[in-house]
Amino acid sequence: MDIERAQFAKNPTHGVTGPIMLDYPTPRDEELSKELGDLLVSFNLYESEAESQRRESVLAQLSQICKEWVAQESIAQGMNSDYGSSAKICTFGSYRLGVHGSGADIDTLCLGPRHVGRDMFFSSLKQTLLDHPLVTELQAVPDAYVPVIKMKFDGIQIDLLYAQLQTPMVPDSLDVSAESVLLNADDKTVLSLNGSRVTDMILRLVPDIATFRTALRFIKLWAQRRGIYSNVMGYLGGVAWAIMTARICQLYPNASPSTILHRFFLVYHQWKWPNPVRLNPIAQGSSQGRKVWDPKVYPKDRLHLMPIITPAYPAMNSTYNVSDSTLKIMRQEFERGHTHMANLDRDGKDAFLALLEPARFFSTYKTYMQVRFTGEGEEEHRKWVGWGESRLRVLVLHLEQVPCIDHARPFPKSFTEPDGDARTTVYFVGLGLKKLNLPAHLRAQGQRCADVTPAVLDWASSVLDWKDRTPTMKVNATITKRAKLPQCALEFEPPRPSRKRAAPSSSFSSPRPASSPDPSPSPSPKPSPSPSPSPSSLASPSLPPKGQTRAKGAPRIPPLLHIDRHHLHLHLKRAEPPSVTPLQETVQAGLRVSGHTPFRSIGPRALLNTPPLDSPPQQPRSQPHARPGPPAASKPRPMDPTTSRPATPPQLAEGRDGDPHAVLERLEHRRQRRSEEHRSQAAAARQRQRAAPPAPPVAPQRLSFSPRNSAAERTPCTNVDN
Repeated sequence: MDIERAQFAKNPTHGVTGPIMLDYPTPRDEELSKELGDLLVSFNLYESEAESQRRESVLAQLSQICKEWVAQESIAQGMNSDYGSSAKICTFGSYRLGVHGSGADIDTLCLGPRHVGRDMFFSSLKQTLLDHPLVTELQAVPDAYVPVIKMKFDGIQIDLLYAQLQTPMVPDSLDVSAESVLLNADDKTVLSLNGSRVTDMILRLVPDIATFRTALRFIKLWAQRRGIYSNVMGYLGGVAWAIMTARICQLYPNASPSTILHRFFLVYHQWKWPNPVRLNPIAQGSSQGRKVWDPKVYPKDRLHLMPIITPAYPAMNSTYNVSDSTLKIMRQEFERGHTHMANLDRDGKDAFLALLEPARFFSTYKTYMQVRFTGEGEEEHRKWVGWGESRLRVLVLHLEQVPCIDHARPFPKSFTEPDGDARTTVYFVGLGLKKLNLPAHLRAQGQRCADVTPAVLDWASSVLDWKDRTPTMKVNATITKRAKLPQCALEFEPPRPSRKRAAPSSSFSSPRPASSPDPSPSPSPKPSPSPSPSPSSLASPSLPPKGQTRAKGAPRIPPLLHIDRHHLHLHLKRAEPPSVTPLQETVQAGLRVSGHTPFRSIGPRALLNTPPLDSPPQQPRSQPHARPGPPAASKPRPMDPTTSRPATPPQLAEGRDGDPHAVLERLEHRRQRRSEEHRSQAAAARQRQRAAPPAPPVAPQRLSFSPRNSAAERTPCTNVDN
């Protein structure tokens, strides 16, 4: 830690370890960065000048409303009108970092004095905003982890937080990044201030802000298109992606944006999680005495799978929602990004486009879970969906405990379906199944069953225990096959690129005889979907006999997935084995004659030992005894004049095209002869050792003491019992 602090003190923009490379961009890097900028413009990631001015106007009006509100509350408490300017509006998030796009929301923070509490913020200020003509879709969430008021101000989405500072006034020149603003503040205020303080600290710790912003725009676009941009669902949010990008900028301070992207996937695809990502040393001994992220002190911090630490005091983990499933998905995406960016110099813009290909979530899995939240009225539905969405990551944790589920991947986007007066929002979770090593008595039943009902019921009970829930708020979870997904999900799936097969060249094609069969089978018509089997049909599938396995080379029996939607069971049953060809019957019969199990994996030697079916049973041949005496000296093999190589012995050449049993018999005879020679040599060595005369005994040496070590001069021992 002292080395990190010393390195950070030299140059804060180089982080805690110092840079990896200080090379400046080459002309090719500049060309790739220009192509990257044009690509970002084509995706409409930059807002127009008119929209930028509109955002500034909205922030100015919101600041004026907050100052008037603080003035009214101050006068109501008997204070003078000088407190009218005792409020300040700060921004954070993507707008403060300068990476927001057209239509993005604005994260804002209202700083108020100590005599204006948070209860006034959610009562009087909320009513003031509701009465404003430009404010629509206002939703207050005072019980959230970070209390917030969400609204649309003149068509722009605003998330407004409140921080109650322990000062009598809040001047406009107040520095939020100073540690003094946290003095005597409550926990909700610290959480509200953390966003603005982290954003300002990130901009201070990056070496080149313009390069950082260009790279971060692409990283956020890539994460959104690949379905891994959502802090609520267990992926990474905007702050986490910004910290990861800023760390790469520290390691390569003079690199261009294209080089930063290449190094981003190069570093993080081989990052050893849970090693944390940090931009600066964690402040431990601050005068505030607040809890900071430290796995050595707090055992809960050791459970974090993908820690990305915020640079502002108090240091926190911005990715505590990450689960095993979401971490596995993000590792796969880092690996995929590294594969596409490895040939960036050769592919250029095509590498960026291949990296931004949307994820095919609804064609990746065979089984999905639909979670539907239904509420009466728009306001009630919005509250219910907001609560349910925050609990979906808990559902993923419950599903990970089911034995047959390898991972559960939540889809970050939702789909809303109007149903009369009620409104329903649907979320999807992809289920990656795995094979189970069940006991023999369960395998004999022919099914691999895992019940997800307890996991879903435990999660549903925690959702339904919400204190603000009404009887019309409902939640439903069902399991659906990929072929029966609703139309809204299928429309969201991007179209597959067309693959044109090249026509064969006529100059290289040769006519095929009429008697030879066509190697390419004709396309068979697509079978109609069969109805779901009854539970009774799942108990008696056709399986190989007990103790027998699939033979090597035999076609694999594909598993079929059958789902019982009433009890949320996942049943895995094997299909009927395919018909056995005459050749397979011949091989299996030959194996039975030779004493081998038909479904055992066999090698070429076992196959050579199999006698023909029409031959009588062969008697075991007697093996010749080994020659006594020392081994004969090996003679050089004669050379073949036609091939200039050692000639093949006549006995092997004769058996190569003849009976294979003779070859194996000679090989076995050679092995036994060598074994007998080794045993005879060992016996001769033991005989020589016994015949050798015994070694003369060694006379024992008597110990003598020098005069200074004599018994007279030694100190006698004292008995501790006396």
